[in-house]
Amino acid sequence: MDWAIRPEFVGVYTTGLTKKALYDALASRRFYATIDRALTLNFTANGLPMGSVMNSENIDLKIDLSHKDGKAISKVQLVTNQGKAIKEWTPNASEFHETVTVSVAPGAAQWFLTYATTPEGAFVMSAPVWVAN
Repeated sequence: MDWAIRPEFVGVYTTGLTKKALYDALASRRFYATIDRALTLNFTANGLPMGSVMNSENIDLKIDLSHKDGKAISKVQLVTNQGKAIKEWTPNASEFHETVTVSVAPGAAQWFLTYATTPEGAFVMSAPVWVAN
């Protein structure tokens, strides 16, 4: 296998450009996967970054997507347990920004992630956030 020519990338949100900051970001699951380097994603839950674990009854999920080369983002999904898409948008624009408030049932636990695609088949997928109530 030749890893040098594969188109997959990982975006990592770090607090700095040090080995420790990179390890901390990976251990905290603050990253996303994509096959298009120009496709960037920021996904937060109640202001906390993707990968966070929290307790909350209501959660504000913020999605910020951008294609730096101006290509369209054709579909955006908010996905939860069992891979179920609970929200879906078709922005057909190079940027997408949305905040969604969802409720977690008492005694329940859910995870949420963002998945988006372009018409060419490129995708980006966030790390999940885990929420218990």
